[in-house]
Amino acid sequence: MPDTRAPFDWLMDHVKALGAPPLRTAVVHPVSASSLQGAIDAAGAGVCEPILVGPEAKIHATAEEIGADLSAFEIIAVPHSH
Repeated sequence: MPDTRAPFDWLMDHVKALGAPPLRTAVVHPVSASSLQGAIDAAGAGVCEPILVGPEAKIHATAEEIGADLSAFEIIAVPHSH
């Protein structure tokens, strides 16, 4: 039977099973709903501690679009992804 869970649920389950603490992870240019939500979901699952790197205004606009609170996340503001 095919796995019908979200695309990365299996990966988060595997990493959580290792019992390691969350890994500080740079998430570069998370200005799409899916990239930002993925970072938030991974943090919620205890898999990583995301550091959001990119244009701060765009990151916050995306967070507002998806209804996310970014107060728990470090943001490193850079003008673009280059």
